[in-house]
Amino acid sequence: MKRKLLILLAVAAMALCLSAQAMAYTSILNLPNYTSPSEPQLSEAPGPYAELQITVSGKVATVTVTADKVTIDSVEHQYLLGDVIGLNLSQAATADNFSYVLPTGNTAPTATQGSSPPTVDGWGYFNTLLNFGSAAGNRFISVTFDLTADNNWASDSMVLTLNSEGYQDAAHIFTDITSPTTGQDITGFAAQVPLPSTLLLLGAGMVRLAAYGRKKKQTAA
Repeated sequence: MKRKLLILLAVAAMALCLSAQAMAYTSILNLPNYTSPSEPQLSEAPGPYAELQITVSGKVATVTVTADKVTIDSVEHQYLLGDVIGLNLSQAATADNFSYVLPTGNTAPTATQGSSPPTVDGWGYFNTLLNFGSAAGNRFISVTFDLTADNNWASDSMVLTLNSEGYQDAAHIFTDITSPTTGQDITGFAAQVPLPSTLLLLGAGMVRLAAYGRKKKQTAA
């Protein structure tokens, strides 16, 4: 009975994973970094901070990164993106066709692609870095762009790959929430929790547990 339940749970987890991948690959940026005790910390503001979605069509992967909102003491705050977004791609690609959702009064930045510096504070090295400039007036709520490669992308969930620190994407997050320790607005870098791969690992683990339980039962018999 327990073995059947484990198998059913494993199948459900993997089905959920495949369903999520069929719609679009989603990465939630909810891990804040630590910078310096003298600076306002992103960890003082609650996550998630932003969401990254990827859909693939042949050699083109369309990426949308959207900053989240948070309500504190009945006041809604909008997180903003800007400065830099780091991606660790599974193959080389060119980023283009940028479009933005902007807060009132801001202007769209001019994005440049490079790898200098190749590190995003707290999250290691990324092979693709999108720079948007550090001006406050160029911060944005959402950005959509295409990643065009020489070869077809294998799937939505395989556009990104983990870097040496175990992260595949990160972004600079800004917020107007006042820091309780410094009285300043908070900025910092956030990285992802990869949902589909986590579910897949869960399903695979459950299948292995079920197989182990069956083998142990047969050995006992």
